[in-house]
Amino acid sequence: ITIGQIVACRVVEDDKWYRVQVCGHEEYKETREETSVDVFYVDYGDSAYRKLGDLYQLRADFLSLRFQAIECAMDGIMPKSGVAEDKWDEETVELFEDMVYTGQWKAISAQVVSYKARKK
Repeated sequence: ITIGQIVACRVVEDDKWYRVQVCGHEEYKETREETSVDVFYVDYGDSAYRKLGDLYQLRADFLSLRFQAIECAMDGIMPKSGVAEDKWDEETVELFEDMVYTGQWKAISAQVVSYKARKK
């Protein structure tokens, strides 16, 4: 398994499988079950650490499906300071996460106002 690779991830907590992108990993331990891997859920937009033993090669037909998560930003919204580059306070972040169901993996609707390509 390599960084950037799209793989299948078995999540025992909900007994389901997810497509994830490998973002990084700690130094390899003695067993796959001891090594933690940083993954990004490409269909949900969430990140987590999973055990290497929970990652498997993904069937080719599942690689052809478009990722369902879309990176986005809120238009015209900035921290209380009025400076877009400033950090958000923790209370505001928690309120926003509740409003958009962060960690609950619910679908939400949005309207695209503009598109800006992200630098890689």
